[in-house]
Amino acid sequence: MKFTYLGTSASEAVPAVFCECDMCNEARRRGGRDLRTRSCAVINDDLMLDFGPEAYVQSVRFGIHLSKIKSLFITHPHADHFQMNNFALRGGFWGMNLTEDMLTVYGGKEVYEKMQDFIATGREVVTPHFACEKLTAFNPVTAGDYKIIPLRAAHDPSIECFVYLIENLKDGKRVLYLHDTENDIDDSIDFIKGMHCDLVSFDCTCGNTFVQPGQRHMGLKNDILVRDKLIEKGVIDSSTVLICNHICHHVGLYDDLSRIAMAEGFYLSYDGMTFTL
Repeated sequence: MKFTYLGTSASEAVPAVFCECDMCNEARRRGGRDLRTRSCAVINDDLMLDFGPEAYVQSVRFGIHLSKIKSLFITHPHADHFQMNNFALRGGFWGMNLTEDMLTVYGGKEVYEKMQDFIATGREVVTPHFACEKLTAFNPVTAGDYKIIPLRAAHDPSIECFVYLIENLKDGKRVLYLHDTENDIDDSIDFIKGMHCDLVSFDCTCGNTFVQPGQRHMGLKNDILVRDKLIEKGVIDSSTVLICNHICHHVGLYDDLSRIAMAEGFYLSYDGMTFTL
């Protein structure tokens, strides 16, 4: 299984869209791993996690052919994770010779309703090359070569939000994708007890901090709490790759944060980072 981060920022990107703080201007000056686009990831070449405002540019930059994506799993419908503005271009004159004729979009209630409305309008594409499936927390689905378990996220109580456990049925490798959420997800951790994961991507929006309940995200100190619970439940061990991701613009530059994260046993993500499991 190959896991690739296309984007690794929180909602405002790094440097933030309209920000002139010292951190953002230093990120502009340094470039490289300090430049982050909105959170998005791909497993192998055919399963995508979230589709944000930079998904097209990310795909070109990192050699991902979006027409190969069979399954798109949306964590939640906030604008940095779910943008449909390019979907009308999948087919017809605008999207010819598609590798996969159908793209199935999976998500909670609000994602499903938005996709149903989109498909019903038809837009410019006469025959939409989409399907959508509504997920329910803790009810697994099979999508191509993968088994996916949508787990409850503690993020925005006004909408249905998921984190995902993705298992590649061909090689048995598993990825646990924990974005966006607080650390109060004991029911989700209990549900996957004993299911060993090869990689866990942690929400680390707030950098090297502890985020109090109600803030919808985590920092490294919260990640450590979740990591310890996952160890206790037999989900991760010393062989599991642990990664901090979804980084906010004001919490630190790459080299500094990476050094802190590595001291706790975590990698720090960057746009284009790839792991082969």
